[in-house]
Amino acid sequence: MNGIIAVVICNYNKKEYVKKNIESLQRQTMKLFDVFVVDNASTDGSADEIEKTFKREIKVIRNTCNLGGSGGFNTGIREAMKYDYQYIVLLDNDVVLKEDALKVLYDDMRDNEDIGILGAKIMKMDYPDIIQEFAPTINFSTLNFELNHGGEEDKGRLPHIVDCDYVPACALMVRREVVEKIGCMPDENFIYYDDIEWGIRCKRAGYRVAADSLATVWHKGGALVNPTTFATYYLNRNKIYFFMRYMMLNKPAAVSRLSQEERIDAILRDIYEGIYSCEYRGVYNVAKTRMDALLDAINGMCGKAEPYKIRHREIIDEKFDMAIMNARSVRIYMNGLWECTRRILYHIKSLESKYERKIKIELTDNITHDQGELLGEPIYSDEHSKDEDFDLVFHVCKHIYEIEIMSLNNKWVDGWRNTIFDANDFESYRAFHHGYEVFKLCMADCLKEAMNRIAGDYSYVEM
Repeated sequence: MNGIIAVVICNYNKKEYVKKNIESLQRQTMKLFDVFVVDNASTDGSADEIEKTFKREIKVIRNTCNLGGSGGFNTGIREAMKYDYQYIVLLDNDVVLKEDALKVLYDDMRDNEDIGILGAKIMKMDYPDIIQEFAPTINFSTLNFELNHGGEEDKGRLPHIVDCDYVPACALMVRREVVEKIGCMPDENFIYYDDIEWGIRCKRAGYRVAADSLATVWHKGGALVNPTTFATYYLNRNKIYFFMRYMMLNKPAAVSRLSQEERIDAILRDIYEGIYSCEYRGVYNVAKTRMDALLDAINGMCGKAEPYKIRHREIIDEKFDMAIMNARSVRIYMNGLWECTRRILYHIKSLESKYERKIKIELTDNITHDQGELLGEPIYSDEHSKDEDFDLVFHVCKHIYEIEIMSLNNKWVDGWRNTIFDANDFESYRAFHHGYEVFKLCMADCLKEAMNRIAGDYSYVEM
C-alpha cells in the first residue's frame, strides 16, 4: 500500500456494477491511490469475481454478514486507517467516475484545507446529462432535504465549490484527520442517513462540508425500484431519529424558533402524511412499514430491521401517471413552486422516455413572473394559450394536504405526485386533518418522552 488516497467501495450483490466501478478507477488520470472493496457477504459471487478479474490490484475484504452501507464502509475505513493515507474516498458499488474525478477532488482538498468532506457532482447513470444531486441542504423546520439542482440538465454553469450540509457517501473524499476527530460513520443506521450524520459531525468539528462541480460521477441507485419496503423502512426510521435528536438541541436557528410542541408536530405530521397517502393509494405494506419505522425510532431500535418489517411493495397504477399517459398535451401552473414543479416535470419526462412518446408541455407561472425555462421547457408569465387547448391542466402545490387553498374547480398535484383530481380525492384529503389530530393525540406523548431522553443523551453535543 503506497498511495496517498484509499478508495473504499462497499458492495452487496452488484457484481457487474462494481466491476465497471473499478474499471473507471483504472482509467483515472491520477494513480496515487489504492482500492479496498468491502463485500457485505454477497451471494452473487462478487468477491471471487473481483479477485479473479483484478487479481492483486484490489484488496477485497469479506464481511461474514451484511453490515449494510454504514457497516460496510466502516470496515473499509478502519482498514485504511491502519496505513498512512491522507485521504479516504467512499464510493457506492454502482458508481462510475469521470477520468479526472479523483484528481479534481484531491487537488481541491489540498488547496482548501478547511474542507473536511468534499463530495462529487452526482449524475444519473440512466440519464447521463441530468444531475441527480449536488450540494444538498437540510431544512430542519420542515424535515425536508433539498437535492439541489436534482433533475436539471448539466450545462456546466454550477459554481466550482459549494458549501452544503452533507454530501452522499456514494462519492465523497474525507480527510484522515477528520476521521480521527469524528470517528467512522454511525454503524447503527445500517443504511441511509449515515452520510448525513457524518456531515453534521464534520461541521461541528469545525470543518467545511462542500460539493465539487468539476468532479463528476454517474450513479445508478436502486432504492426506488426495490420490490420491497427496504428503503421505506430505513429512510423513515433513520430520518425520524435524526430529527428527533437534532431538533432537540435547539440549533440551528431555524429550529430554535420552534417550540417543543411544534417540533413534535413537524415529525408526526411528516410521517402521518406518508401513511395517509399510502392508505389512500392502496399501498398498505408501505403504510405499515412507515409505522414500524416510527415506533422503532421512538423506542431507540437501530441496526438491521427485523425481517417481517421489510415487506413486499404493492404494484399499483398511479393516478398521476395514468392521467399523464392519457394526455397528449399538459399545462402546468407552477404557482411560484419551482422545486416542486421540477420534480413533477422530471417524472413526466421519465414517463415520456419509458413509453417512447412525446407530450406537449406548457409551463405557466403567474406568481414570480420569472420567465426562463425549466428542464428545457419555456416558462410563460401569462396565459400563452387557453386551458381548453390542453388535455390535462393542473396546478402545483407545496403539499396536497394544504386543502384550504384549493378548489374543486382545479386539479392539484404536489411534488410527491399526490393528486386532487376529483371529488373523491378532495373528500379523502379533507378527512386527513381529523385523522391526523387523532394520530397526534395517540403518539405525541411517546415522541415527547423519546425526544427528551435523546436530548439528555446528547446534552454534551454542540452543533
